[in-house]
Amino acid sequence: MLKLPGTTTRSAFLVVAIGILAWTLIGRAKVPSDPSSLAADEEVPAQELLRMATVRVRPAYPAVALHSKREGVTVASVGIDTIAGDVRRVQILQSPSTEFADAVRAALAGWHFALGIPTVSKPPPMMDGRVIFYFLIRSGSGQVFVADEAPNHATSFDVLTSEIR
Repeated sequence: MLKLPGTTTRSAFLVVAIGILAWTLIGRAKVPSDPSSLAADEEVPAQELLRMATVRVRPAYPAVALHSKREGVTVASVGIDTIAGDVRRVQILQSPSTEFADAVRAALAGWHFALGIPTVSKPPPMMDGRVIFYFLIRSGSGQVFVADEAPNHATSFDVLTSEIR
């Protein structure tokens, strides 16, 4: 039986039960390190997907968009091969222009994921997730951020983020 130092068995059980409940409520119970636990139509939570990325290729800021001072958010759905960790499918869900969408497609083709798959009898062939890219212009220079590295001080970032909610 589980017993934490300085606790009774009952209080240890309550701590574990509350932890599991909290983990479930914040949407982290779907641990993608075992893709066989994901249903066919489930997506890996975005933050978890970004943590699994071992190779990230940053999209180039499209020259046409930079010249016309266009910023925007591009949301892509990716299908990842659960054995090799390669991106096999990219679908653009939202983009202000084809230039941003093309830049994201090209960059995601170079991404790689370490899935840490334990030995399972038959893992699903694909795992799905979303990646959000922010195309922003700072001091005349085009910059591209992934959701987990976007600057929190940017006012236009706040406006762009509200577009995808």
